[in-house]
Amino acid sequence: MADVSANLKDWSATASSNNPAGGTTIGTGLDDNLREIQKVVRQDLATKGADIAASATTDIGAVAGFFHDITGASTVTNLGTVSAGIWKVLKFESTPVIVHNATSLILLTGANRTTANGDVGIYVSEGSGNWRELSFFPVTGGSYIAPTLIDAAGDLIQGSAADTAARLAIGALGTRLHSTGTLAEWQATWFKVGTFTRDTSLASGTQAVTGVGFTPKAVIFFAAVDTTSRFSVGFADGTNSYLITDREGIAAATWRVLSTFSIEMVTNGSDIYQGEITTLGTDGFTITWTKIGTPTGTATIFYLALR
Repeated sequence: MADVSANLKDWSATASSNNPAGGTTIGTGLDDNLREIQKVVRQDLATKGADIAASATTDIGAVAGFFHDITGASTVTNLGTVSAGIWKVLKFESTPVIVHNATSLILLTGANRTTANGDVGIYVSEGSGNWRELSFFPVTGGSYIAPTLIDAAGDLIQGSAADTAARLAIGALGTRLHSTGTLAEWQATWFKVGTFTRDTSLASGTQAVTGVGFTPKAVIFFAAVDTTSRFSVGFADGTNSYLITDREGIAAATWRVLSTFSIEMVTNGSDIYQGEITTLGTDGFTITWTKIGTPTGTATIFYLALR
């Protein structure tokens, strides 16, 4: 007669806790023990066990075998108690509801599920009556999670919280993927073209330009006082400003490069009007103007704001 326990769930991960004990005389029972070990390994790791009827406590650990058919449609709230590390593959033969529990029956979706005839799930015991679903395969094919997230070609999956996934539907034609800082989203507008004016006789001060519709990353400016030689091209990102400006009023056919402003209107060496972006806001930007001398005329500024 074999001294080895007849079920894998009764074996211990501690050698000294298993049978036969150190003082047991093996004798002619050695062959029985060897055969029993082979039976247990085959029985609990590579054999289809008996069918198990679905019930509130569907005690899968009490039935020898690695793979079982679950019959009947009763609601399942618990899978019984067995030592941690025992795996079971279950094929559902009907439509029982498996009730998710964050401790005792942890399902992949974190929600209850109604199974279908032919669905297969893999579960592992965490001990003390607690089980975790490792995988679930609907009879329709694929994995359980993907069909619930992917609805159309081009859909993406992104993390929406810790250990949580969410579907991001494919964007419209011409849109681009954009980060909000926490999630990805599709953006249709990546730039804004606009215009505004500034009376260069006004004192130094600020001017808010709104209606952009987003917070720009950078802005390109083309500025001029109509019917004069006063003209500049510049750009800024809220920190850095650069421009090329016409210096015709100071010296014929000359230009100047600056790295402190993005707009400049030069009447002569004494009368100059300069602007730079000092704030990038959610709907545009603010320009701080600096007046030198007594310039006159209204500057028209065309801009290209980039998202």
